[in-house]
Amino acid sequence: MSALRPRRSCPSWPGRATCGHASTFNGRKTSGPSAGLASSIGSGRSTTDADSFPTPFNTENASHILTPPKQSLAKIKAPSGFNVTLFAAEPDVQNPIAITTDDRGRLWVAENYTYAEHGFEMSLRDRIIVLEDTQHTGHFDKRTVFWDGAQKLTSIEVGFGGVWALCAPRLLFIPDRDGDRPPE
Repeated sequence: MSALRPRRSCPSWPGRATCGHASTFNGRKTSGPSAGLASSIGSGRSTTDADSFPTPFNTENASHILTPPKQSLAKIKAPSGFNVTLFAAEPDVQNPIAITTDDRGRLWVAENYTYAEHGFEMSLRDRIIVLEDTQHTGHFDKRTVFWDGAQKLTSIEVGFGGVWALCAPRLLFIPDRDGDRPPE
Protein backbone atom coordinates (compact mmCIF):
# COMPACT_ATOMS: atom_id res chain seq x y z
CA MET A 1 0.00 0.00 0.00
CA SER A 2 1.49 3.33 -0.95
CA ALA A 3 1.00 6.55 0.96
CA LEU A 4 -0.11 9.86 -0.51
CA ARG A 5 2.93 11.81 -1.53
CA PRO A 6 3.20 14.99 -3.59
CA ARG A 7 4.71 14.48 -7.02
CA ARG A 8 5.14 18.20 -7.69
CA SER A 9 6.31 20.72 -5.14
CA CYS A 10 4.69 24.05 -4.48
CA PRO A 11 6.74 26.75 -6.24
CA SER A 12 6.35 29.06 -3.25
CA TRP A 13 7.44 26.39 -0.74
CA PRO A 14 9.98 24.00 -2.29
CA GLY A 15 9.55 20.36 -1.35
CA ARG A 16 5.94 20.68 -0.25
CA ALA A 17 2.60 20.92 -2.02
CA THR A 18 0.90 23.34 0.35
CA CYS A 19 -0.71 25.99 -1.79
CA GLY A 20 -3.32 26.26 -4.53
CA HIS A 21 -0.88 25.31 -7.29
CA ALA A 22 -1.51 22.16 -9.31
CA SER A 23 -0.18 18.99 -7.72
CA THR A 24 -0.26 15.28 -8.42
CA PHE A 25 -1.11 12.79 -5.67
CA ASN A 26 -0.83 9.07 -6.46
CA GLY A 27 -1.08 9.76 -10.17
CA ARG A 28 -4.13 12.05 -9.96
CA LYS A 29 -3.72 15.70 -10.89
CA THR A 30 -5.24 18.17 -8.44
CA SER A 31 -5.43 21.92 -8.48
CA GLY A 32 -7.12 24.79 -6.72
CA PRO A 33 -7.56 25.33 -3.00
CA SER A 34 -7.61 21.62 -2.13
CA ALA A 35 -4.43 20.83 -4.04
CA GLY A 36 -2.16 21.74 -1.19
CA LEU A 37 -4.07 20.31 1.75
CA ALA A 38 -1.83 17.29 2.09
CA SER A 39 1.92 17.40 2.02
CA SER A 40 4.62 14.92 2.86
CA ILE A 41 7.52 15.47 5.19
CA GLY A 42 10.53 13.47 4.08
CA SER A 43 12.95 13.51 6.96
CA GLY A 44 10.97 15.33 9.59
CA ARG A 45 12.54 16.94 12.61
CA SER A 46 12.89 14.20 15.18
CA THR A 47 14.92 15.64 17.97
CA THR A 48 15.27 13.70 21.18
CA ASP A 49 17.58 16.22 22.83
CA ALA A 50 15.35 18.01 25.35
CA ASP A 51 17.65 21.05 25.33
CA SER A 52 16.82 21.82 21.70
CA PHE A 53 13.06 21.94 22.31
CA PRO A 54 11.94 25.48 23.30
CA THR A 55 10.72 25.79 26.89
CA PRO A 56 6.94 26.23 26.73
CA PHE A 57 5.12 28.81 28.81
CA ASN A 58 3.24 27.48 31.81
CA THR A 59 0.01 29.49 31.94
CA GLU A 60 -1.35 27.52 34.89
CA ASN A 61 -1.94 29.75 37.91
CA ALA A 62 0.43 28.42 40.59
CA SER A 63 -2.13 29.19 43.31
CA HIS A 64 -4.62 26.71 41.81
CA ILE A 65 -4.53 23.44 43.70
CA LEU A 66 -5.01 20.60 41.22
CA THR A 67 -6.15 17.14 42.21
CA PRO A 68 -3.19 14.75 41.98
CA PRO A 69 -3.64 12.13 39.23
CA LYS A 70 -3.76 9.17 41.64
CA GLN A 71 -6.53 10.84 43.65
CA SER A 72 -8.49 11.51 40.45
CA LEU A 73 -8.06 7.86 39.47
CA ALA A 74 -9.45 6.71 42.83
CA LYS A 75 -12.67 8.66 42.16
CA ILE A 76 -13.45 6.87 38.88
CA LYS A 77 -16.19 4.25 39.21
CA ALA A 78 -15.71 1.55 36.58
CA PRO A 79 -18.43 -0.98 35.69
CA SER A 80 -18.14 -4.47 37.11
CA GLY A 81 -15.45 -6.46 35.31
CA PHE A 82 -13.48 -3.36 34.24
CA ASN A 83 -10.51 -1.69 35.85
CA VAL A 84 -8.97 1.71 35.30
CA THR A 85 -5.25 2.46 35.55
CA LEU A 86 -3.25 5.66 35.39
CA PHE A 87 -1.41 5.25 32.10
CA ALA A 88 0.25 8.69 32.00
CA ALA A 89 0.06 12.10 33.67
CA GLU A 90 1.94 15.37 33.85
CA PRO A 91 4.83 16.03 33.53
CA ASP A 92 5.23 13.09 31.11
CA VAL A 93 2.40 14.45 28.94
CA GLN A 94 1.85 18.20 28.65
CA ASN A 95 -0.78 20.21 26.77
CA PRO A 96 -2.35 17.19 25.03
CA ILE A 97 -4.73 18.25 22.29
CA ALA A 98 -5.29 14.91 20.51
CA ILE A 99 -4.55 11.21 20.98
CA THR A 100 -4.74 8.07 18.90
CA THR A 101 -3.58 4.47 19.20
CA ASP A 102 -1.90 2.19 16.72
CA ASP A 103 -2.18 -1.53 16.03
CA ARG A 104 0.56 -2.23 18.62
CA GLY A 105 -1.40 -0.59 21.45
CA ARG A 106 0.88 2.44 21.65
CA LEU A 107 -0.63 5.79 22.60
CA TRP A 108 0.26 8.66 20.28
CA VAL A 109 -0.19 12.13 21.80
CA ALA A 110 -0.21 15.51 20.07
CA GLU A 111 1.21 18.07 22.50
CA ASN A 112 0.27 21.62 21.54
CA TYR A 113 2.47 24.42 22.88
CA THR A 114 2.00 27.01 20.13
CA TYR A 115 -1.62 27.83 20.92
CA ALA A 116 -1.71 30.76 23.32
CA GLU A 117 -4.47 32.82 24.85
CA HIS A 118 -4.00 35.56 22.24
CA GLY A 119 -3.29 33.59 19.04
CA PHE A 120 -0.37 31.33 18.23
CA GLU A 121 3.10 31.65 19.75
CA MET A 122 5.26 30.80 16.75
CA SER A 123 8.55 30.89 18.68
CA LEU A 124 7.49 27.54 20.18
CA ARG A 125 6.94 24.15 18.56
CA ASP A 126 4.44 21.35 19.08
CA ARG A 127 5.33 17.68 19.14
CA ILE A 128 4.05 14.15 18.78
CA ILE A 129 5.06 11.68 21.47
CA VAL A 130 4.53 7.93 21.67
CA LEU A 131 3.86 6.19 24.98
CA GLU A 132 4.29 2.41 25.28
CA ASP A 133 3.56 -0.11 28.01
CA THR A 134 6.19 -2.73 27.16
CA GLN A 135 5.84 -4.49 30.54
CA HIS A 136 2.00 -4.70 30.37
CA THR A 137 1.51 -3.00 33.74
CA GLY A 138 -1.15 -0.52 32.67
CA HIS A 139 1.34 2.39 32.91
CA PHE A 140 3.66 3.53 30.15
CA ASP A 141 7.33 2.68 30.59
CA LYS A 142 8.71 3.99 27.31
CA ARG A 143 8.29 7.55 26.01
CA THR A 144 9.53 8.55 22.56
CA VAL A 145 9.42 11.94 20.87
CA PHE A 146 8.32 11.02 17.34
CA TRP A 147 8.42 14.52 15.84
CA ASP A 148 8.89 17.95 17.39
CA GLY A 149 8.82 20.19 14.34
CA ALA A 150 5.12 21.03 14.31
CA GLN A 151 3.35 24.33 14.76
CA LYS A 152 -0.43 24.72 15.13
CA LEU A 153 -0.74 20.96 15.69
CA THR A 154 -4.35 20.01 16.45
CA SER A 155 -4.89 16.39 15.34
CA ILE A 156 -3.00 13.19 14.60
CA GLU A 157 -3.79 9.78 13.13
CA VAL A 158 -1.58 6.77 12.44
CA GLY A 159 -2.00 4.88 9.17
CA PHE A 160 -0.94 4.19 5.59
CA GLY A 161 2.75 3.90 6.49
CA GLY A 162 3.10 6.96 8.66
CA VAL A 163 1.45 9.62 10.76
CA TRP A 164 -1.02 12.26 9.60
CA ALA A 165 -0.73 15.57 11.46
CA LEU A 166 -3.13 18.47 11.06
CA CYS A 167 -1.18 21.70 11.46
CA ALA A 168 -3.77 24.20 10.28
CA PRO A 169 -4.19 24.85 7.44
CA ARG A 170 -1.90 21.98 6.37
CA LEU A 171 -2.47 18.24 6.59
CA LEU A 172 1.00 16.71 6.83
CA PHE A 173 2.04 13.12 6.22
CA ILE A 174 5.11 11.96 8.13
CA PRO A 175 6.40 8.66 6.70
CA ASP A 176 7.25 5.85 9.13
CA ARG A 177 6.84 2.75 6.99
CA ASP A 178 8.70 0.40 9.32
CA GLY A 179 6.96 1.63 12.49
CA ASP A 180 10.24 2.27 14.31
CA ARG A 181 9.13 5.82 15.07
CA PRO A 182 11.93 7.99 13.80
CA PRO A 183 10.36 9.57 10.73
CA GLU A 184 11.94 8.48 7.46
